[in-house]
Amino acid sequence: MSVLPANASEQTLVQQALAALGKQNLVLAIHDQSYPSHPQEEIGRGSPYSQGGRDFAAWIASLGFNGLQFGPQGQVSQGNASPYDGTIFSKNSLNLSVHSLFLDPAWQDFQTPDCSPRGFSASIETASLRWVPHVQQYTRWMDCIDAVAESFLSGPVESPLYQAYLAFAESNRFWLLPDALFGALSQHYGTPVWKHWPNKLDQALWVQAADDATEALRAKRLDELQQQYAPILQRYAVVQFLVHWQHQAFQAHCSGLGLKLYGDLQIGFSLCDEWIYQSVFLKHYRMGAPPSRTNPEGQPWNYPILDPAQYATHANENVPGQLTTPEKPLGPALQLVQQRVNKLLAEFDGLRIDHPHGLVCPWGYRVDAPERYRDAFEAVQQGARIFCSPQLADHPELARYAIATALQINPDSTVSRYADHWVTTLNAEQVGRYSTVVDVIVATARARGRQPENILCEVLSTLPYPLAQVMLRHEMGRFRVTQKVNPTDPSDVYRSENAQPADWVMVGNHDTPPIRLVVKRWQQSGQLQAHASYLAERLIAAPQHRSVWVEHLCQQASVTPGVMVHAKLAELFACPAANISVFMADLFGLEDCYNQPGIVNETNWMLRVTPDDLAEYSENRQRLRALHLPAALALAIRARGSLFTQQHQALLQALESTLSDSVREALYGPLLDVMEQTTASV
Repeated sequence: MSVLPANASEQTLVQQALAALGKQNLVLAIHDQSYPSHPQEEIGRGSPYSQGGRDFAAWIASLGFNGLQFGPQGQVSQGNASPYDGTIFSKNSLNLSVHSLFLDPAWQDFQTPDCSPRGFSASIETASLRWVPHVQQYTRWMDCIDAVAESFLSGPVESPLYQAYLAFAESNRFWLLPDALFGALSQHYGTPVWKHWPNKLDQALWVQAADDATEALRAKRLDELQQQYAPILQRYAVVQFLVHWQHQAFQAHCSGLGLKLYGDLQIGFSLCDEWIYQSVFLKHYRMGAPPSRTNPEGQPWNYPILDPAQYATHANENVPGQLTTPEKPLGPALQLVQQRVNKLLAEFDGLRIDHPHGLVCPWGYRVDAPERYRDAFEAVQQGARIFCSPQLADHPELARYAIATALQINPDSTVSRYADHWVTTLNAEQVGRYSTVVDVIVATARARGRQPENILCEVLSTLPYPLAQVMLRHEMGRFRVTQKVNPTDPSDVYRSENAQPADWVMVGNHDTPPIRLVVKRWQQSGQLQAHASYLAERLIAAPQHRSVWVEHLCQQASVTPGVMVHAKLAELFACPAANISVFMADLFGLEDCYNQPGIVNETNWMLRVTPDDLAEYSENRQRLRALHLPAALALAIRARGSLFTQQHQALLQALESTLSDSVREALYGPLLDVMEQTTASV
């Protein structure tokens, strides 16, 4: 029986409830720019490294969360704010918290430049704090950051902070130099699209030439550029040092709070990265997403694909950085993977693999045959999986990369080449070949003391057979986004009862509408009854009580939609999965979308947590307007039945003691008397 001290904090209650329900991780997903700021440091965008960001992390820990899921942290441009198109090594310099920097004792040796965050306040209205004014403020932010770098470089070189910078610049030169040069050349040519640069040497600055004469010219050009842009390169290195330094401090802060940090290994590459590492990518194919249940038209991402011919070991000095030599030396493509993972796991406790399909069986489409396709959407729809296409008439060039044989391809002509069961069987050796890149990730993680459970695989509606076998090989779980469930299909992958302990479950993520908005849409479309019935099966242990609770849920939808929302959240806690992720919009009960996939607009990636969200959270959760963790956990514990309830009587009573009478009535409705009688009897 659970025994709680009389003054148990809510954090302790939540953590004990999670343990009782077999949950290992409760993680809040929030991207860097979405963090709240304190008024004195407000510049229009958030940063985890601000004082507001640090306090927000402490507040999240006090609610009972034990982790934070980051988005990709790479440098983005003014014209493309998507973190999934950012650089793979450089951090986004916009995350540098200038206000926190000025307050840090280590900065006292340096002159404070005239770019105080207070200067931003006049141009930022309080009402606009919900959305980051990325395009409008980008240049001003960058000017401020450049001023900070100039101030730092004029400071005393004997300072410990300056000496730390010198060490950082030396050990990270392999990515600092090319990333900084890309920025300088993009500005010089007026475009980051490097294939449009008129100087062919600059286009291939990091690609070893085929002949000695051209190679000599390339090396000479590289030396010239380093001299020409020396001040720019130095400022870039300073800013990267400072933002990495602040991240390290945030790591230590969160570790003290008991919060694990998860990074994001994005599948895409920025234009900068494509320019630097172009020699390790396929020449004529790009990665996209094939047609699926959620995106029937497919998605032409235009991301480069690692060249399988570059997996193996052979001399290639074009890839910047110190190349490692493990027992089985890696080729340039896999060395790049290893370098990325090593850097991520130096900065995070675990990582999320974005679209692991792209590492195991990428969907590729031709970009060098415009005569074959009307547009990119037609090209991606008629694409193919790189390692699963032994004999496709329209993609004969892929046969050389095929791992699955023709006899292992589904003979049913009605099965699409992007279907999960396009490949039907594989032997152990073939699974190992499909797993090549993932094996490098796992081996690198193990070398850093991480276990496979620290690696999250973002597998959503599609799970091709080769990927399923690779995940089984490493005992990895998948994602289950329960708002997407088909409540009438018992085999649906998003049904929570189909989850496995290693899985990660969530009501939504950064690419889905917030759950409050979803519930309203169910009501408007007439789907609410089916979803309520499904939830009753998951959460009401006694079958004879389910119909009245379904009626209650449907009645409450227009009065207190938070009841249905909390039923969806309780479903996560009651299911077999050991890991739960909550997106920041769902925590605060927002109805604005963070990102609408396939749509380019000024609000994508710009949604923020505001000071009002924090100030109003306590009141909003008592109205079930924001997430009330004890309420959802209590409902999940009751869903386990009377025996489980009896074993955790004290815990259940403590959780429900945090609920107001109105919340209890709204949550349980006509079952309230039954619940009270059950609790009293045990």
